[in-house]
Order: sequence, then C-alpha cells, then structure tokens
Amino acid sequence: MRLTIMAKILIILIVIGAGAALLRVVPGLVGHPTATQADPGETQASNVPPKVVLTGKGLASGERTAPRAGGCPDLPPVRLSLPVWNAQLGLIYANGGKRAAAGSLMCEHKVNLELVREDSPERQAQQLANGTEFAIIHGDTLAAFLVGLGSGSADLQVVAAAGFSRGDDEFLGPEAWAHDPTAARGGVAIGVLREADWNIALKWLGDNSIANNPVAGSYDPDALNWVGAVSAIEAARRFVKGECVELRNVKTHETGRHCLDAVGTNAPGVVLLEQKAGLASIVSTGEYRFESPAVLLGHRDWMAAHRDTVTGLLAAMVEGGDALRSGEAASAKAFALSAEVYGEPDVAPDPHRARLEGKLGSEAADLADNQELFGIGAGATDVFGIVYRTFGDLARSQYPTLVGSFPPPADVVDASYLGDLVKHGEHSRPADLARFTKGEKLGEVVSKRNWKIEFASGSAGLLPETTAELTALLEDLVLAGSLVVELHGHTDGQGTLDENQRLSEARAFAVKSWLEAKAPHEFPEGRVRVVAFGMTRPIAPNATAEGRARNRRVEVLLGEGN
Repeated sequence: MRLTIMAKILIILIVIGAGAALLRVVPGLVGHPTATQADPGETQASNVPPKVVLTGKGLASGERTAPRAGGCPDLPPVRLSLPVWNAQLGLIYANGGKRAAAGSLMCEHKVNLELVREDSPERQAQQLANGTEFAIIHGDTLAAFLVGLGSGSADLQVVAAAGFSRGDDEFLGPEAWAHDPTAARGGVAIGVLREADWNIALKWLGDNSIANNPVAGSYDPDALNWVGAVSAIEAARRFVKGECVELRNVKTHETGRHCLDAVGTNAPGVVLLEQKAGLASIVSTGEYRFESPAVLLGHRDWMAAHRDTVTGLLAAMVEGGDALRSGEAASAKAFALSAEVYGEPDVAPDPHRARLEGKLGSEAADLADNQELFGIGAGATDVFGIVYRTFGDLARSQYPTLVGSFPPPADVVDASYLGDLVKHGEHSRPADLARFTKGEKLGEVVSKRNWKIEFASGSAGLLPETTAELTALLEDLVLAGSLVVELHGHTDGQGTLDENQRLSEARAFAVKSWLEAKAPHEFPEGRVRVVAFGMTRPIAPNATAEGRARNRRVEVLLGEGN
C-alpha cells in the first residue's frame, strides 16, 4: 500500500476525528476470555455490543432530536448510522451529502435520508434501539453484533451491501511469517478481538493449521497469542511504540515479558505503521475479498411497512456505486461529500482520486455486486451466507460464553428488496469479479493445508461421506476470492509410480470439477490449477491402512497469481 503525502494527511485527519472511537477453526484452539486487555495490567470491558431492546418501529418525525432539512423535506425522514468507511462512497454520492440533497439520486427515488456518522458498534446498537431505521455493519462481525442485542436481534434484517473492504483491513507481522506461517507459533499480536482485523488473522491461522490462543493476557508457545486493543488505530499506535507486556504461560504457569510481533489494523493504522521497519503484510481483505461487506441492516417490521422507501434507498445506493466506476468526476465528488458526512476537513482532489484507486482498499457496490454477494441469479452462490455463518462460528468457537448461538442466515437476510430491483430492470454494470489468467503460475503462497477428502483405493471417485469436507473447502476458498487455488493430488504407495501419478492427477481434477460445478462464478477459468505428485510425498507410513488413507489426500495451496 503506497499513499501520496496528501492522502496520508487525510487519513491522519480521519484518525484524529475518529478518536478512540470468524472459517474453519484449528482443532486444539484453547480457552475463552471474558474481557479484552487494553494495556498491561488493565482490563477493558468486552467489545461485544450490549443487549438492548429494539422497538422495531422507528421514531415518528416529531420525535426526532433535531430538525432535519434536505433537498426533499416533504418526504418522511429516514436515518442511517454508518462508520467512517470508503465502502459507503456510493451511498454518500447517491445522497449528495449528509442529508438527501436536491437533485440527488436519493431524492429522485423518493427517500429523504440522513446519514449519521457513528464509529462504535455499541452506540450503533443503541441508535437502532432508539429508532434509527438503518445501520451499516461489517458483515463478518454481524453474528456477534446480533448476539449482543439478545432477543432484539429478531427485529433486524440485512437487505443489501453498500460495498466491500478490499484491503482496508490487514494483518501485519514479521517477514518470516509471510514465508513460513508456522513461525507465528509463540508470537504475540495486538488487535480488536472479534472485529474484522482479528477475523483476518484467525482465518489465516486456520488456513495454515495454526492454533490460536484467544485468552488475552496469557501466553501459549504453540499458538498465536493476543493482546486486546480498543480500536484498530490504538493497536497500530501501541505496536509502533514497541510495547511489551507481561503474559502468563498457560503450560508452565510462569509469567514472562513478551513484545508485540504482529498487529491487526485498518488503512489509517497501516499509515502509522510505515514508521516501523521490517513489517510485512501477511494477509488482508484484498486476498479475502468477500470477508467484510458493508451490510445494510434495518428494522424488519418498519421495512415491510415502508417497502417503497427501502427499494428506493437501495436503487439510489447501487446507482451511486455504479456511478463511481464511470470516471474521476463522480469519484472526486464522492470524496468531497464524504468529508461533510464524516465531519472531516476537505482536501484537494488528488488524494481523493488516489484513495479511490484502491490505495485504501474499499469499493462501493452496485446491483450486480449485490446479486453476487447474496446469490441472486443463475450460477450465483450465497456468499454472504458463507461469510455470516463462517465468522459467526469462528467467534463462537473462540468465545462460546460471550457469543453462544446466533440466528441462521435465512432469518437474518431478506434479499427480496434487491430482487425487486432486478425484476424492475434496474441497470448495473457487470459485477466486480476477481480475474485470473489461465496457465498463470502460483506466486507467493498465503496458506497451505491438507484436506481430508476421501477416495476409495485406486479410484478418483469422490465418496459421499466427503461431501461435508468438500463443502467446507468450497466455503473457505470462496472467502479468499482473490487468491489462486492450487490442488496437489497425492496417493498411497500401492501400485506403480506411473499409475499413481495418473491417479493423483485424476483425484485433484475431480475436486476441481466439483468446485467449479458448485460455484462457477467463484471458480472461473484460470483460478484452480492442478499438480499431481502421485506416491512421491507421503505424510504417513504406507505399511498400515490408516497411513495409506492419510496419504490419499488433496493438499490445497492459496497464493497470489504470478
């Protein structure tokens, strides 16, 4: 990530303005905390949103705390709470500023919308309880957010996504970790537990079969350990200072001093980290491109009673996302408007354009992107269902007492509003899909993991009992949608070298074909490659039936295209 000087100034201004303002889990992950540790010897309250009672009705216009003007004041007012995040630029462009402006897409679609900045998920939960009609939440943290609302979560539904984090959230650490993930064992990272930047690290650990110690303030030499931070910016600042902490070893029960090795943070935090030498990007939402959509959450009953308002808001939002891809004029306008919405000073247009070009790693979504995310249309996969369930399961596995059970995706998402736009022929550019080049070699490897995909001896046929493992593999690879997939086929030691070489290739191709048939949009031509090793790389002795079964495997590598 390389930013212009003016872009860095803008980010620092956002940091100042903001203030202090989960995947398959590796077997053997240990413990669960009841709090996050912010500073050595100090414990902060859990960052799971508090339980609040939701009204589900919103507030009548006369009950608003302040009068709101706008370009279409004759329409009923609607409020939307949102954090500072460039994934929302299409929405901001459509609104024409903090309040729906005259001639804006929002007013054209008969919606008098006010955008209210709020960076704290806890306060967003309170705003929803007090009648704010909509809020934008990180999709990968939604399950934990809803759990914090208790029974009130039943009143809320996701109806669309305003955009995506595509590199905005990042896990950084020693260069050695990027080349050998196992070097992270015994390391100490800082981040906001159960938030997007932590989720990235946890997925990377799982993809590399590395254990995680979720108990902030303790130390496991065989796992990655965490020190909790209140915000992503705070995590970056403490890392830059070279903070060291006293941690209690879970095996020896002795306390030792450990310095921070890695950090999970966001784009403004990454700017601060440029002061730190020897730091490498391990993984980000650039590689895990579907991990963190900016999902629009609203009151179920209120939306049902105001369906035209909801579809109008969505139509304006996706048209705004479409406009941002049309040229620099719309982009510069969107950034200028975002300065007003977020309450930040405006700056020259050059850094605005630099930020839009991916330097801060967020993208606004249009209708086609939403169709891809929510599985609307032929060949589309319910990607958001995978995101929500995967990271909800991750949070629960790490913190079963805090997270517990959460609503299933079918109860949380109502894609019918987007479906109305599709039926009415709402125009959109093609979806922003990852692109791959056929024959491209695998570059830097992000993760490597063996999957227990069962084959009968001497056969490339997939056994029925392996469907669950294949499904888990598919979902894991969908989340890492920007990465090339390399399937390594292996056999046991029975048969000849040539026979096993052909068999291992056939097995890897069987997995490739299954993935491409199940999710064609997520596995386009050129993304999945096959390498056959036959019987040349056993991981267990071939002398026993158990060992031979372990050797009949498919190893999955994820990496950058080269």
